[in-house]
Amino acid sequence: MPGVRAVTLSDAVPGWDQSLEQRQIPDPRDPSREIAIGYEQIDRQFVDVLGLKLLHGRVPTDDEIGASLVNRALARRFFGRDHVVAERLEISGVAGDRTEIVGVLDDLSFLHPAADIEPTLFRNLPPRPAFARGVIESSLGAAELQRQLQNRFDSGELQLGRADIVTPLGDLRETRIAPVRARGLLTLGTAILVVVLAAFGFYGTQHYLVSAARHEYAIRVSLGATPGALVRLVVRRGLMLGL
Repeated sequence: MPGVRAVTLSDAVPGWDQSLEQRQIPDPRDPSREIAIGYEQIDRQFVDVLGLKLLHGRVPTDDEIGASLVNRALARRFFGRDHVVAERLEISGVAGDRTEIVGVLDDLSFLHPAADIEPTLFRNLPPRPAFARGVIESSLGAAELQRQLQNRFDSGELQLGRADIVTPLGDLRETRIAPVRARGLLTLGTAILVVVLAAFGFYGTQHYLVSAARHEYAIRVSLGATPGALVRLVVRRGLMLGL
């Protein structure tokens, strides 16, 4: 389609209002117990379209069905190191429950940018029949992209899923960080108000000190005190009183 450079079909969309799927894998320190990890299916275009950083290994090829990428959090949690290419993991409750790791991704939160990173496995699998989401790298705007996709769905040219909503990834990110930004602006506004009130309070303190000690300052001047010495005296007293 004109304007579309690449597509990845995966539910793992940064900023989407959902948690990653969960799967159980045996704890290497105690095989009798299992630990939950994030689990998402991906395709070969996943890393390139999202611009993810591959630390070790490579991206699975189209014919490597079942091969996996893991993030650094999973590699360190289960193997105690970053380089775990060619290691295998057992996954409970999944057909073909043994997967080979072919690459390690740098950590990235798919929820809030500041959220804790969950150990996650990204497995190369064909799209589901009732596929819901994907990421499109395109030079088109969201409205135009949705219109062109809908035309192709209506004509039967595209069969997979529906073109209900096209949302820029930047908008998903803004939605995620909006509450934090609002709290930050509120904190900043409160801090500015505190500084302004403190400035007026300090000015009032200085004015009071000067008015209350006018006779004292007059005597100091008559005894030879310089204007600079009087200023330092007033400021020092104001700071002590302010503290």
